[in-house]
Amino acid sequence: MKSDILFPPVSTTTPTLLYTPSAASSVPQLSREYLPALRIARYTTKDQPQECLTIYDGLTFSASAQLLHNLTDADDHQHFALLTARDTTSSLHRHGQAQVTERPTVADIRVNQNASASSVRGPVILSVMMRVRDGADAIELDRWYEEEHVGLLAKIPGWKRTTRWIRIAADGCARKGGLGNEIELLALHEFEAQNGLDGPEHLASKSTKWRDRAWTLVRATQRRLLYLEE
Repeated sequence: MKSDILFPPVSTTTPTLLYTPSAASSVPQLSREYLPALRIARYTTKDQPQECLTIYDGLTFSASAQLLHNLTDADDHQHFALLTARDTTSSLHRHGQAQVTERPTVADIRVNQNASASSVRGPVILSVMMRVRDGADAIELDRWYEEEHVGLLAKIPGWKRTTRWIRIAADGCARKGGLGNEIELLALHEFEAQNGLDGPEHLASKSTKWRDRAWTLVRATQRRLLYLEE
């Protein structure tokens, strides 16, 4: 099944995110000129060699497309749109502390958060990049996230929020890469500074039969544990 049928171009108001796995960027200077509401958060790993991650959010697709058009280093930025739900019947059910919420710009988007979580990004982010074969596999992987995985993540002490994203091209369609119609997905799991990562609840979230089946769809993955710079 073709990816562009399952994932049509995003709308101009779809929330987007620029993800830059490096320290250097021209976005902060440019954003002060005409995007003063842009939120910028910079994270680094504790491992050596140290990796940096700068996240620019608070953008709609139309604003991020304009921003990228004016950047000289646009190729350094990975462009993601908030993943929209295919199964609207599950878009508002609860997972313990987790609740799928809706923003006014787009219906049934994939934001799961603790009911008491603020809009400020968590000081710790577990970033998981996943590449799957096509749109059908992307939807199946997202179904596992929505119907099982996020509910288990919500039991981890300090869990704050999980957002799921799909990498897009300049035209707003899912970006094809790798072999054939491969699609790149991104999950950002936000935690408080004191958390239960790698604890029993975290291990339990990765130890189910459905997780094992879902993970066979993933052709490549990259996991980063990042900490907000003071």
